[in-house]
Amino acid sequence: MKCFIGQGTLLFVLVSILLVGCNRYSVKNAQESLDSATDHDQHVLTHQDGLHPSHHTAYTQVPEAPAGNDFFKTIEFPMTPPVLEGGHYISPKRPFTPPDFVSKYPNHFILNDSGEWQLRDGTDKLHRIDMIHADDTITDEERIKRVVTIASEGFDKIATGAYLSRLIGCEKEGNRLLDEVYAENPDDFYLLLHWAMGHQVKKNVKEAETEFCRLIELYPDSIEAKHNFAYFLIETRDELNTREAIYYLEAVFAENPWWYGPLYKLGEAYYSLENYEKSLVYFEAVDVFTGYSLEGSAFFKHLIREQPVMKKECVN
Repeated sequence: MKCFIGQGTLLFVLVSILLVGCNRYSVKNAQESLDSATDHDQHVLTHQDGLHPSHHTAYTQVPEAPAGNDFFKTIEFPMTPPVLEGGHYISPKRPFTPPDFVSKYPNHFILNDSGEWQLRDGTDKLHRIDMIHADDTITDEERIKRVVTIASEGFDKIATGAYLSRLIGCEKEGNRLLDEVYAENPDDFYLLLHWAMGHQVKKNVKEAETEFCRLIELYPDSIEAKHNFAYFLIETRDELNTREAIYYLEAVFAENPWWYGPLYKLGEAYYSLENYEKSLVYFEAVDVFTGYSLEGSAFFKHLIREQPVMKKECVN
């Protein structure tokens, strides 16, 4: 599943790497290194996945690079602990460009701390829509009709569709409007991404592949396009597609070395390939960025360590 970028064709080098032994820098060993630190008692926070330092140089200890994996050696790990709030990692904003309607209608849309767009709370539009939902004297059909009318006030069609797609009970109508606009302007980035991801959710693999390839071809420099395409490729559970996803994820991280997202997806990719040793190393790399507070990473590490091959190698 190869897509064209600009006028050139991406060539993907498929490499299989044999890893041996267990990772020497597992969470357990990292914890043991902390226990031996002289100021351990003053500089430790407790989390579900064990102990990690809040202000200690031992924090910078990172997993050993998998044999022959040159990309891993390029990762610049943070030299200071991550910002934790309530024991959770404060993620930097994703390097995605928000849709045009977010800046076009700032009184109704907003970017959250992660860089994702959402509806702005407390607006008159939302208040009026809530009043309609609370009215039990009207039919569901009439309720949707009135909500659509209010949502469209002062908005273009894309903004209206996006707005409705975030309202519980109105997602279908919002997606219908976005599909209409897509038919008129299939090269719009947000609409094309929406269409591709819609096919992905519906498990329409061929249709999703076609739209994602168009997205990559039209927007070859888009971090969001490459990242979402890689996610789709991994989800297909096809070995060649997953190796292609690795290519994209490495490229995305190289452009945004402060963002752990691609490393997390690389962990998923290698897990899909049943390369559990390498997968574990990447999830441990994510831990260095997030302070062992990411539940998804802990979940995958648990799955990996339950694999028979991992249990056997660790015992040996």
